[in-house]
Amino acid sequence: MKTNVLGLAHIGLYIKDLEVTKKFYAEVLGFDVFGDFVQPDGTKACFARRGSCEIELVQQPVWEDRRDGLFDHVAVEVEDIYAAKAEIEALGYKFESDVVEAPHIHGGVRYVTFWGPDGERVELEQYGL
Repeated sequence: MKTNVLGLAHIGLYIKDLEVTKKFYAEVLGFDVFGDFVQPDGTKACFARRGSCEIELVQQPVWEDRRDGLFDHVAVEVEDIYAAKAEIEALGYKFESDVVEAPHIHGGVRYVTFWGPDGERVELEQYGL
């Protein structure tokens, strides 16, 4: 039997400081941040949404390096990758490389990655070369 998956609901991202990370996703990437809640064990969380991308930001009471289910990056689509990269660099974020052009991926894509406030890799993508 196959489960009737409709699509991606959200990505859960463990972070160190909820307020710092909320500010990053809202002010740097333009996400709407909403739904703050606290679990009985003290875990704090909220959601950040932009278009069809939704991320649950989760701050545990005590930070622990996790290796189970670790993902490599969160990719967000942008209209103009060069303008987005310049804006984010001006805020002090460091990119891993220059923009890469990959005509063999998704019918042609430009991408570049940088590190978010909690060490998460964030990838900017622009479709259509």
